[in-house]
Amino acid sequence: NEIIVSTKIIPGVGICGYVSETSEPIFIENIENNKKFNFQNSKNYHTKSFISFPLIVSDKSIGVINITDKFSGESFNINDYNLFSIICPQIAIAIEDVSLYLSLKNTLSNLEKEQYKFSSILNKISNGLVVIDSTDRIIFMNQKAGEYLRTNPLLSLDYNYKELFSLDDKRNDLFALFEDLSADKLMIEKITKNIEIKGEIVILQVAGGCLIDNKYNILYKFIVINDMTQLIRAEKLQT
Repeated sequence: NEIIVSTKIIPGVGICGYVSETSEPIFIENIENNKKFNFQNSKNYHTKSFISFPLIVSDKSIGVINITDKFSGESFNINDYNLFSIICPQIAIAIEDVSLYLSLKNTLSNLEKEQYKFSSILNKISNGLVVIDSTDRIIFMNQKAGEYLRTNPLLSLDYNYKELFSLDDKRNDLFALFEDLSADKLMIEKITKNIEIKGEIVILQVAGGCLIDNKYNILYKFIVINDMTQLIRAEKLQT
């Protein structure tokens, strides 16, 4: 791990740097007899022969692989070079695939964390909130909205709100507000409605709105719900 972290390829510097910069492989039978690089063989290597291949993906060098110290102790030959010319491009693709996977995994992990934070904030607000997308599917319902509408927020996700609340369900009157929202009428002012939910009359105050793009296409519609039942009943008792 220490070698992996500390090893850096500087383009144009040394054999690896040359291969990385030029994207050209090198096949050397004896480094000490090579006039181009004029290196003495390092004591870290048992033989003087090696092959150095660039790892290329989409015409871009992502690294260099060095093949040294043939097990038999002999110098590498043209057959070895031809074999690695087939293997190394596959290694490059595999490394790139792993890198893309790890990058995607990290991005998704960050998105999940941000979504969790966002949902946590919305679940703490005192108002009920329901959001649907351009296909009329519920993509978010906070806990307060589920409480007010007598439904499970998690089980409501990805449902078309017209399917979730049937025509016989009085709550459908509430969700009919979504139908009124359009690019011409971006907001609906607060409306107080008596809604029958599972045999119980509740008084809900509702406001609606939508989010549009620069071409006035609706991206999301939302309603904000407040349960006014206890407050209005208390006011009626006082009067």
